[in-house]
Amino acid sequence: MNKPIPSIGKRAKIEPTDLRGITRQSKSRLTIVSINLGYDEKGYQQKIDWLKFGSASLLRGNPDKNRWDLKAYLSDGAKDFEHSSAYALILPLVGVTFEMVTDHMLHLNAWVDPCLTLGNFHVPRPGYNPLEDLSTKMCKTCEKRHPIVENYIPPFDIDLYRAVAGRPVEIVIGPVYE
Repeated sequence: MNKPIPSIGKRAKIEPTDLRGITRQSKSRLTIVSINLGYDEKGYQQKIDWLKFGSASLLRGNPDKNRWDLKAYLSDGAKDFEHSSAYALILPLVGVTFEMVTDHMLHLNAWVDPCLTLGNFHVPRPGYNPLEDLSTKMCKTCEKRHPIVENYIPPFDIDLYRAVAGRPVEIVIGPVYE
């Protein structure tokens, strides 16, 4: 059974994280995840554009059809040592609903999954770039050269997860506009 992770200690600060420089097709595709931070002392809703990245995949969980994973791959054909595509992020969601499509932009609403399954929250903080890590090497066996990253997913960040678990998010997916 999935159980919520207890909130212990101070929550991490939720900072805007721009992953367009390391995600696939970020010159032509844009995904923005805005997160609701609650209300300020004056009663105004606080919301920030938390994540920005290129091409996105939104996949329904199996066997739990109420869970979803929003995923983005690293650019430059980055793979792990087994030659599986490497992820830039995996954001587990629940309650995904269609809001609208306008100007060729898909708008969705959801909540960050408050119940982790095997630590499936892999969202990096600002500055994450495994392509520049010293352990990243270029593949010497494939005809088409590509980076080999040490880990195929960003590390699990429990402090960031505690800060965002159960919060509502708005997701916008579409083309990059001038």
